[in-house]
Amino acid sequence: MSENICSILSASLCTYGIDQPGGVMENVFAPEVGFIDTPVPFTAGPKNIDACYVGENAEYVILGFRGTALGDGEQQAIIDWVNNFLAKPVTVDGIPGKLHQGFSNSVERLWEKKFQDEITARLKKSDKPLVVTGYSKGGALTPIGAAFLQKRQVVPADRMIVRMFEPPRPGNVRFARYFKKTFPSALAYAYQDDIVPHVPPVRYVSQLLARIPFLGDILEKYEDIDDWNYKSVGKLKFVDWDDKIVDGSPMLAIKRMEHMMGLIFGGDVLKMGRDHMPCGNIYNVLCGRDCPDMATFNI
Repeated sequence: MSENICSILSASLCTYGIDQPGGVMENVFAPEVGFIDTPVPFTAGPKNIDACYVGENAEYVILGFRGTALGDGEQQAIIDWVNNFLAKPVTVDGIPGKLHQGFSNSVERLWEKKFQDEITARLKKSDKPLVVTGYSKGGALTPIGAAFLQKRQVVPADRMIVRMFEPPRPGNVRFARYFKKTFPSALAYAYQDDIVPHVPPVRYVSQLLARIPFLGDILEKYEDIDDWNYKSVGKLKFVDWDDKIVDGSPMLAIKRMEHMMGLIFGGDVLKMGRDHMPCGNIYNVLCGRDCPDMATFNI
């Protein structure tokens, strides 16, 4: 059975309906997913900045992690961005390596709400695999959540399909080695000059990003940033500047840095933010059409 990547991408975007009127089922991307019942939402953290749902369609049980919160006014978004900037890597019991403090805290808080129990109940009823997915911040929570499920012996790794979209880096090199060995088929999709998959930055990227006034002010607060040693996880599926999907490679990494330098020194740094928006960008490529009407994001 071929994988419907547009359906999985849409499942990741449906997470933004969790605290909106109508919930996940009324999200504009829900028809592409084809839910067979109403997904069960879970929220946690201050102002419910952490959110995920467990749902199901004809092919998969789905665990979707939401990205940065949008729903409860500016206060919720500000609190969630503060959580995103808690970027110092920390040790988490039972997980190899170190994880982004804010992202791992989000998954731990949701774990305390027992989303894993809903997954267990659904997997017992069928032989469907579990898709773990998320967009943006949700894409960083995705590998951490998969690691929690595997290490805490809730779901075996070979029953999980891990798909991340525009994900920040979730942890350090040691975590990345564990993740690659445990989830060798995990995929991470990134679009052109989106800045989010480059953060938290490794040393040479942090030196480049420090030239951007807003980011430079943030990065200079971290005196030990050169020792963080963050690394992306999952096999990269990159949407290039011709809207072609290509595999990650050392040469591609160099080309992406060259493009980023061109934007920074050419004065078009806003493109790195625009490319993070799904509509008009990665959604159009992976789904082969425009986003549904009324689909707007500020992720």
